[in-house]
Amino acid sequence: MKRLRTPQGIPITLDTPSPGDQYKRHGVFFGRYGDTPAVIKAYPATPEGERRLRREREGLDLLRARGIPGPRVLHIGRHGDPAAWYLVMERVGEGDPHPVTLDFLHRVVITLAAHHEAGLLQNDTSPGNFLLVDDRLVTLDGATIRRMARPKGRVAVGNLAKFFYKLSPVWNDRLPDLAGRYYEARNLTPTPRRITAVLRETGRLRRQRAWPQAARSLGNHRWFRVEALAGGARLVVDRRHVDIQQARSWAAGRTTDGLLMHEVTEGPGSRLGVAHGRGARYWVAHKLLDRMEVPTRQPVVLMLCGRSSRLWMAPRPESVPLLDALDGMDAVQAAGLADAVVPMLRSLTIADYRLVIRGLAWSDFRLGADGPFLDLRPGQPMPWPWPLGWRHHWRLSLERLRREAPGPHRDFVKRLLARVDLA
Repeated sequence: MKRLRTPQGIPITLDTPSPGDQYKRHGVFFGRYGDTPAVIKAYPATPEGERRLRREREGLDLLRARGIPGPRVLHIGRHGDPAAWYLVMERVGEGDPHPVTLDFLHRVVITLAAHHEAGLLQNDTSPGNFLLVDDRLVTLDGATIRRMARPKGRVAVGNLAKFFYKLSPVWNDRLPDLAGRYYEARNLTPTPRRITAVLRETGRLRRQRAWPQAARSLGNHRWFRVEALAGGARLVVDRRHVDIQQARSWAAGRTTDGLLMHEVTEGPGSRLGVAHGRGARYWVAHKLLDRMEVPTRQPVVLMLCGRSSRLWMAPRPESVPLLDALDGMDAVQAAGLADAVVPMLRSLTIADYRLVIRGLAWSDFRLGADGPFLDLRPGQPMPWPWPLGWRHHWRLSLERLRREAPGPHRDFVKRLLARVDLA
């Protein structure tokens, strides 16, 4: 716990760091301003740190001046021990991201329309930068907000698409309606041409950014930590699942708590340049699947050691092979299982992500207490740079799934795959 005091004598208490923000260029803390719950951002005590603090404050002031809900700035100033610039904001909500629901998405696109009508452009339109509090949608991030004379045309399309491409692909079917709500909120006709422009730009951003952004998990970024080991090896840890000390113990060859470990012989780097080596590509592909909300058994620690890589996997939850779970199910239960598997396959077969899974078989699907998930081996998920080859691969994969379905379950598999179209 850290305590500061303003020149007016008001205490500022920094209770806990925001766990996902440790590796940003500034610190983020939950605490109090006097008795008021607050979020405190600490910037380096440099001219650049001060510029970034001022930019954040100016963005939040612009929101409030335009009547758009945003956090209230309580204090800014430089304090010592250690020296830093501090921006103190009121804490809205409980600090956790709002669940992404259709109502939430409608509110965000209407809020983006309000930004644009007010002559503001927010560059970082991640879902986590909006929070629903007391039936108001609050815009949280002021650092990327700037003035712009009523964004329209390609600028407005690009800003809306920046929000869409970060959404899970399970929302793809809703994107045309959401784009229409945006244009209606701006009193513009949601013509097919306008809607198509937004969807086309969303796809372009996914193709351009999805793999490079997932590859950021190979460095110090939010929940990911990288450490250099003796002999030039590198340890990558997903801190959502494993603490650093535990990962060091595994890398040193001590107990692995019974976890599955894959050892991968390395080959040439990825043609997409998002990760070099087979172990790293497997890691990045799983982090992309996580962002796509495709349930998989995730690798939690990666050790890169030159000619080979080691991957430690999250414990496999108690589960059974998916098709075996059909035995004993009635028609209603089987339909419910199909309803859970179809979104997974639809997400995997969206061309924008350029993802293939080599040798995908029904044995890769399992059913646990939380629903179906994929348990994939190294070499299966990988980037695929050529659209024509991608479609050919997935046609063969879906046909193989249809052909290899056990006799008692062929009708189930046929009905399930009929609902999956190559996007």
